[in-house]
Amino acid sequence: MEIYFKELCDSEILRNIAQNFTTQWFKLFEPLNKVECGSCKENSYIISSENKICQNTSCGSSL
Repeated sequence: MEIYFKELCDSEILRNIAQNFTTQWFKLFEPLNKVECGSCKENSYIISSENKICQNTSCGSSL
């Protein structure tokens, strides 16, 4: 799980605001929007500043 939180922090969606030996607390900077792909009908969760491309790797069409 740690690599996913690092990826979210690197993309500036989350920021680590505190941590101790076993727990990390994060702040969500932008709200996530649920968008349904018109092509494959799968839901993608994206922020407003992110590329609007389907996150389904077999689809990849614009949202």
